[in-house]
Amino acid sequence: MGAPSEAHDCHRHPELKRKLYAALQEGDEGELAIAIPKEVPLKQSGHVSSSAVFSEAATPEPQTPGVQSMPEFAPITINIAYSLRNPVDGFEFVLPTDAYPYRVPHAYTTPSSPDSARCWVPCVDNMWEKCTWEFEFVVPRYLEEHDPGQDEEDPTDANPTLVICSGDLVEQVAHPYSSNKTIFLFSQTVLTSVQHIAFAAGPFHLHAIPADNLADDLSGATQPLMYAFCLPGHENLLPISIASLRQAMSFYSSEFGSYPFGSYKVVFVDQLPTQRFDSSTLSIVSNDMLHGDEAIEQALETRHTLAHALACQWAGINILPKNWSDTWLVNGLALYITGLFLRKLLGNNEYRFRLKKDMKRVLELDIGVMPPICQPQVLEPPDAATLPFINLKSPLVLHILDRRLGKSGTSLGLSRVLPKLFLSAMSGEMQNNALSTHAFLRLCRKVSGVDPRSFAEQWIYGSGCPSFGFSATFNRKKMAVEITMRQDAIAYRAMENNEVSKALMKPVPFFEGQMTIRIHEADGTPYEHVLDIKSPFKRYEVPFNTKYKRVRRNTKRYLARQAAAQAAADGDAEAAEAMGMIDMGFGLEIWEKEQERENWKVADWTEEDEGTMSGATYEWIRMDADFEWIAYIKFDQPDFMWVSQLQRDRDVVAQLEAIYALAEKPTAIVSSTLTKTVLVSNYFFRIRSEAALALVSCAIRKLDFLAATVSIAPPERGELLPSEVRNEQTAEDIELLKQSLVEVDRYRSMDRLIPSTHNCVTIAALEFYMVIGVAGLIPNHPRVFFPLTREGNYTQVRIAAFDGLFLTKWYTSSIMRYVFAVMANDSSRVIRRHVARTACNSLVLLAQMGEMKSSLKETESLLIEEDGTHPEKAKDSKKSDLDAMIKVLRKDREVGKNEVLREFLMPIALAPDVDQEVRWCLLKLADLLIRPIEETPPTVKIHIPSTPVTEVTPQIPVVKAPIKAVRTIKSGAPPPKSPLTPLNASTKLRLHASPVPDTIPQTPATPRVETRKNVAFTAPPPPSVAKNKMKNSKPPKTTQATKPVHVSKAQSGGMPLTDLRVCRNALKKLKANKSAFIFNQPVDPIRDHAPNYFDVIKNPMDLSTMGAKLEEGMYKDRAAFAADFRLMISNAKLYNVAGSYVHNEAINFEIFFEKQWLIINKTLEIVSNNNKVQTATVDHAPAPPRHLPPVPKAFPSPSPATVPPVRPTIKLKVGSQTKNDASGQPLSKSRPRKIKSPEPPSISPPVEQAPVDAPPPPYVDDGSHDILQEVLAIEREQVEMRSRLHSDRDRDKQPVNGTSGKRKKVDALGEDDILVLATPSKKERPSPPGPSSSAVSKVKLVVPSASSRVTTSKSNTSSVPSSAPNPNPLSHKSKKDKVVESVSADVPRVSLKGKEKEVISTPAPTPPPRLKTSLKATPINEKKCRDLMKALNKLPEAGIFSRPVDPIADGCPTYLEEIAHPMDFGTIMTKLGQNKYITMEDFAKDVELVFSNCRQFNPPGTFPITCTEVCEKVYKKEWVKVIERKLSWTEKRGLLGVTTSLIKDPISWVFREPVDPVLLGIPTYFDVIPKKNARDLRTIRQKLETDKYDTVEAFTTDIDLMLDNAITFNGLESEVGQIAVSFRNKYNEMMETWRSGSIKKRKDGEKSTPQPTKKAKLA
Repeated sequence: MGAPSEAHDCHRHPELKRKLYAALQEGDEGELAIAIPKEVPLKQSGHVSSSAVFSEAATPEPQTPGVQSMPEFAPITINIAYSLRNPVDGFEFVLPTDAYPYRVPHAYTTPSSPDSARCWVPCVDNMWEKCTWEFEFVVPRYLEEHDPGQDEEDPTDANPTLVICSGDLVEQVAHPYSSNKTIFLFSQTVLTSVQHIAFAAGPFHLHAIPADNLADDLSGATQPLMYAFCLPGHENLLPISIASLRQAMSFYSSEFGSYPFGSYKVVFVDQLPTQRFDSSTLSIVSNDMLHGDEAIEQALETRHTLAHALACQWAGINILPKNWSDTWLVNGLALYITGLFLRKLLGNNEYRFRLKKDMKRVLELDIGVMPPICQPQVLEPPDAATLPFINLKSPLVLHILDRRLGKSGTSLGLSRVLPKLFLSAMSGEMQNNALSTHAFLRLCRKVSGVDPRSFAEQWIYGSGCPSFGFSATFNRKKMAVEITMRQDAIAYRAMENNEVSKALMKPVPFFEGQMTIRIHEADGTPYEHVLDIKSPFKRYEVPFNTKYKRVRRNTKRYLARQAAAQAAADGDAEAAEAMGMIDMGFGLEIWEKEQERENWKVADWTEEDEGTMSGATYEWIRMDADFEWIAYIKFDQPDFMWVSQLQRDRDVVAQLEAIYALAEKPTAIVSSTLTKTVLVSNYFFRIRSEAALALVSCAIRKLDFLAATVSIAPPERGELLPSEVRNEQTAEDIELLKQSLVEVDRYRSMDRLIPSTHNCVTIAALEFYMVIGVAGLIPNHPRVFFPLTREGNYTQVRIAAFDGLFLTKWYTSSIMRYVFAVMANDSSRVIRRHVARTACNSLVLLAQMGEMKSSLKETESLLIEEDGTHPEKAKDSKKSDLDAMIKVLRKDREVGKNEVLREFLMPIALAPDVDQEVRWCLLKLADLLIRPIEETPPTVKIHIPSTPVTEVTPQIPVVKAPIKAVRTIKSGAPPPKSPLTPLNASTKLRLHASPVPDTIPQTPATPRVETRKNVAFTAPPPPSVAKNKMKNSKPPKTTQATKPVHVSKAQSGGMPLTDLRVCRNALKKLKANKSAFIFNQPVDPIRDHAPNYFDVIKNPMDLSTMGAKLEEGMYKDRAAFAADFRLMISNAKLYNVAGSYVHNEAINFEIFFEKQWLIINKTLEIVSNNNKVQTATVDHAPAPPRHLPPVPKAFPSPSPATVPPVRPTIKLKVGSQTKNDASGQPLSKSRPRKIKSPEPPSISPPVEQAPVDAPPPPYVDDGSHDILQEVLAIEREQVEMRSRLHSDRDRDKQPVNGTSGKRKKVDALGEDDILVLATPSKKERPSPPGPSSSAVSKVKLVVPSASSRVTTSKSNTSSVPSSAPNPNPLSHKSKKDKVVESVSADVPRVSLKGKEKEVISTPAPTPPPRLKTSLKATPINEKKCRDLMKALNKLPEAGIFSRPVDPIADGCPTYLEEIAHPMDFGTIMTKLGQNKYITMEDFAKDVELVFSNCRQFNPPGTFPITCTEVCEKVYKKEWVKVIERKLSWTEKRGLLGVTTSLIKDPISWVFREPVDPVLLGIPTYFDVIPKKNARDLRTIRQKLETDKYDTVEAFTTDIDLMLDNAITFNGLESEVGQIAVSFRNKYNEMMETWRSGSIKKRKDGEKSTPQPTKKAKLA
């Protein structure tokens, strides 16, 4: 992940995720290669055919076609000695802690990750690699410490250390050399995978499980040995918890074949991350499964868990899936036989009830989002998200397969198949004991005679479940019940229009099969009928067996049935058998009294209902009576039939279906019936619980909340039911809530004193607080849950407390810090994982519940507006809701912008010892909350090694230049002291390599100084001036002093910047071409099926390689780039035959390239010719110029003559190079009369030519300009500048923007004051910077104002001593104007720089990309600067920059000699606090000075340089955000007002909407006006509202373009043309009015602000 600060950048989480995936892939594909020493003999044992396959699961070897024999050698034994310390996964040490001082120390293997086995033993961590095992464990005899004087005999109260391991215990012996140690030897003779090996060690208590004397066909002697182990303190719970284990062993052995191993052990341990870990002969189970006599729910769960653990020994350990896609079968078989045992143990009602509830869960999940349970085409293991669904659906599929096989009449279903299956595994018939789905179905067909292929296609290889709609009517004429069936496939319908999803998920469009229905006819007799379902819609006629008559409920026969039902309800088994059906409704004595019925509000059938019931021909109908379908079944029948089914059908599934149906019909009768169901104890207890939940549907106002017991509505709504209107709480409600809270607190207190099983009472109390807190009935505060989340509480209590905490406002800084600490450091892996998972889920819940409701409402309203234009409203709305929710979370200051989150997320995720599941959850959290940054694809480094270009260029000898090459200004006065230019004491320079060295004077002092382009140097002034400057001035920006940023890596091979830009542009266009995909990546002989490619092609080439070479600086010029492209094309033509697809595409690609390359070459030739013409008129100057440190210098001249000093001017214009006077005496005209002044004369103020912060960063073309457009823009600007130059000469004598008074005052001031108060001329219309190389010379420059970047630099002004102003300034005003003219006309390219004057020569065009931003200085924004410094100071690497360098303390005595201008972050913060920065550029120079000083003093590769690179990278990233420009709020508001007024004006009706050529009947509009240039008021307003304009001029340009388009298309004389002219006048008036108003406000504001600045400077 790079440097530490880069790695901890939270925005880089996608890179960490990718690297984790890559590491996991490498782990799966890794291998251990061991070189065989010469001493090891290789003995040949025979020959073996290479084409033979020994094991289906063995690692495949490369096969050679044909049958060949190869020698076989005797096996070699390899011993690997290794030690294991602090393993992250695979092995768990449980030790006492401060929070849990009584925890018993023990250790065990744990399935903490999917590949945990390799974490504790060197192995092939594969389920199918099996071998035999032998173990030897040496452990302490006792873990307790004994007194030295104690006898050596065994203490009676101590627990000896035991080791329990997979396999059989061979012996337990004392250690031969230490009496305090014991040796355990285990052997596993059955071939077993390493993933099914486990062991545990600790002072366990042993409990031998006795043999089952009641077993039918197994005697106690032959039953396998079974042992249970627990930690001390749980001995009393162990026998109760494992009471059913021997029964399970007997059941499985008798029904499915003998136990496949010798013994079975179960060990209960602490802190197991899963419920249990199954291995060969051993199951490691969590302590949470232990329970006492009083437990109810825990007992059921423990019996199910242990029964399943034992079943996995048959299917899961002994029998493995042949492929990953067969996982469903092995897991499903274990769960299926577990269910059969529970049917025997807990009863048929419990078994069928669980099946029905599981089916309901499957139906809720299998709606198009889950894959089939078997996907043969998928070779990877099942995803962790889908595995629970597979485990849920698999036993149900096996159940309905068993029902369908049993219907054939020749089979007993799976009860005949499974014994044969397990027998084949025991006898060795099943190869490698690996079971495939195909083999299982073949065995089913062989045993039953039923072909299960259609079943398998629907339920095993397909996804989805059917949804049935049934209706029944009685046809009296035909004496038949007409049943109408409709089938719908929900999953298929969800993917109907998505072919990719259909191919992957394979949803079943229609399910076939037989369904059994049971009609309970008038006499109460049930008749079964089979419906053959072969079409989605069908009407069946089911014969009616009873002679047509009404159900008479007052006959003697009916009354006799009532009496029989009463007897059955009283417990008379004979009456129940005789009756056949039990009516549970009779026998509730309490309701026999009239008073009680009134108290309970019991409702009776009305006479109308009785009449309807009397007319019914049958009592009820049951669909899918034999439970053969996993399907939604919607059946419409009257409520009295459902009541009859609930009360009189003995099948628990029928009763459950009736409850579900009645819950949808809230009536008083239904309420009474459900209440009766709850009260009658003869019902199965789970049916009574379901009836109680169903009563909620009757708790509505219409029924006067009859039998209201509990609410299942979403608690955050605070309602009983979603349909109910929320009402304010009454006093009675408040009192009831208060009493409830008191009662719950009492139970909590009692549970602290007398703990319940696993503190289940406390857990229930926490859940109660959570529900009513979310409902808003009590304040939802973290303090309720926070204390119970701490270590020391029971694990399940902590989990419940964390659940409650995460539904409060947990994302405050303090709680979030605690949550991250728990994730990283908690002693319990269970807690760490649960907290990480819940943190992700809770944020979405909180956003959905309205914690961030205000933000969500805004996005929802926007979504509603969009919905009208989209056809698929629901889908788009759902996606938009999700996107909006993520956006809200990311923008929330307390969540996405949380400093704690951003500070700790990545460090924890990168910690080497963090749990792997916690790491994935943190990455998921980062996906939700933090905007990712794109990672640069690393593919380039794979194919092209990086060029060894050092960061620091080699030093070259200092060039001594003759002084005559640079003209100086002689004035007869002391050496000039420029108020703008900080002076260095020496000019001995350490330069970067360049084609032609600069002309540099030399003095004795030797500090290293910054080098810059386009600068000429004069002889230095006396050292005294330098001393003064160094003391007071702000040092120059020396970022590039030793790091040649201006010679970027891409130019390290000598490529000119112009060539680099055109090559990048060309490469981008090449990659966008439709033929480029063939050439994007290097040819891979394997992937591209070209095995002999490198035999034919010796010099391969591709676009990605070209791009890498370009960025690495491996091209000298653009011709080398073109040569590589042509090499690539010739390779393609050479390898691929003519006429092939690749050959043709190569030709097309070549044609495209040559066209583009021709345009590029012609364009550059035009630019080169223009530059040559311009260069011919320029006086000789040092070539190529460089931007060197601030040293005063004069304008060059071909003659050695000198000129008197020139006074500063108010406005200085720079003409283009083509307007220079070639007479050779450019400055002779500008020599004014001598100006006498008390102060020493100074040279004319330096002119800044766009401060070129050398060197520009690598240009990245955004595709909006190509080279041709740049040249055209350059030429336009040249013409424009020529015309402006003449007009500006005349305007120099006139007041600018009405500031004549200021102008006079400026003339009377010193140079510093002039620069402070001068305002730029033509502020409203700055000349646009051209994007090309020659743009540098064409920018109209003026002396910057007080807000300018250069002149207001604090350090610059502070170096100027206060001096008296000129006593007679006005007398020389005209002379100064003459100076302006001469300088403007004769000095070709002068740069106004706060520190230096530059004479520009004309090297190869090198455009600065940041020209536009450097034309205007940006006023300081202290808040942004402080935030930036805060971000830098947070970096660990920023510590060395936090204070000034102390040469003594820091061990660098020569620092101040080499570094002329020290700077550090602390000093920068101090200057910010003292308001010493006027512009953002001043601030940036100081920050960059810190980095350049560090690079100048420290050699490359050292720690300070590393810190510099880290801090500078963060700085550059943040600085872009800080200086981002857009219209100010005032400007934007003003322009919006202008636009609104224009739209309202009737004259604008033509321009309000975009032109529609079809509607207006002008089909050629876009042929005349390009579509990209079309403008209208609506488009312009949208661009204005979305901040697409960065200046007012850009807005005006769009308005002008809109009007020009109208005149171009319609003509000036047309009606539209006249409207356009009127509109332009109207617009100009409105803009003038707005500008005058804003200028007035600005002037009023400036009256007080500039003067204090000047005073501060002069002081």
